[in-house]
Amino acid sequence: MIVTDIISIVLLAILLFWTLYNGSIIYVGIKKKQKHTAFISNKTDELPKISLIVPTKNEETVIRRCLNGILNVDYPKDKMQIIVVDGKSEDNTGKICSEFSEKYPENIKIISEKTPNGKPAALNLALPYINGEIVVFLMLTVFPKKTS
Repeated sequence: MIVTDIISIVLLAILLFWTLYNGSIIYVGIKKKQKHTAFISNKTDELPKISLIVPTKNEETVIRRCLNGILNVDYPKDKMQIIVVDGKSEDNTGKICSEFSEKYPENIKIISEKTPNGKPAALNLALPYINGEIVVFLMLTVFPKKTS
C-alpha cells in the first residue's frame, strides 16, 4: 500500500511539474500571438502601398503559381497592386493573366505590349500605371526540361 502511494505521489508530482512548465509556455505563446495580431491590425493603415510589376512572355508554366504566390502573401490586398506586362506571348500566358484579372480586378492590371522589346522595355511600359510607394520588379524564368 505504501509503495503504491509513493508511486502515485511521484507520478502526480511529475504531472504537476509538466503541466506548470508547459502550461506557462503555452500561455506566453497565446499572449504573444494576441499582441502580434493586435499590433498588425492597428498598423495596417500605416503600411505602404506596393506595386509589383511582372513582365511575362510565354510563361504559362509558371505565371499561375507566381500570381497565386503574390496573392497569398500576408499583406493587405487593398495595399497591393500587381501589373502584368505581357510581351505578345504565343502560349496561354495572356489567358491565364486575364482569368486572374477578372477574379481580382482591384489588384491586377494587365498591359499588353504591341511589339515585344524585352523585359526592360516591359518594365518601363508599366511605370505610368504605378500607384504604390514601393515598387517591386519580379523576373520569371522558365528553365527547359531536362531530357534523359
